[in-house]
Amino acid sequence: MRFNHHADASKKGRGGKRRVDAMSIINLLNGTPTPAGNRRYPPRDKYDQEEGIFIWYNRIDLGLSWNRVQENFKRQFHKQRGKAGLQCKYYRVLTENHVQKVRDQGPRALRRPYDVAAWGVIAQTSIRYPWMLPYHQLMPKMMKCKL
Repeated sequence: MRFNHHADASKKGRGGKRRVDAMSIINLLNGTPTPAGNRRYPPRDKYDQEEGIFIWYNRIDLGLSWNRVQENFKRQFHKQRGKAGLQCKYYRVLTENHVQKVRDQGPRALRRPYDVAAWGVIAQTSIRYPWMLPYHQLMPKMMKCKL
């Protein structure tokens, strides 16, 4: 099989794997950006701290499903974000705040509601925002605990 230097980088070869043309490899090695036409999606703005805390708060402190977190995020920040992006940011925020990994917290079905809340924004930080429930805004940071 001959290597085609003019092959389109977006076309798929055998087995569904992407073929890469020589220019894409050269651009990658030289640090040259690829043409914008080769991107699947336009680049997104990065999440700021408030957005990350919002995702964490909605998921753990309020116990919402990912669909509801996505709806609330769009309503609050007027930005459309996919569930996968929200989930990715959620796990990064937990890591940044030194919260035990979700899989290490135990099966969700076996945790009591107050156990889950121990991993939330209210229990783990002193960060408060106006969009939080009024009684959460007044609560002091709780002691970190290992359940």
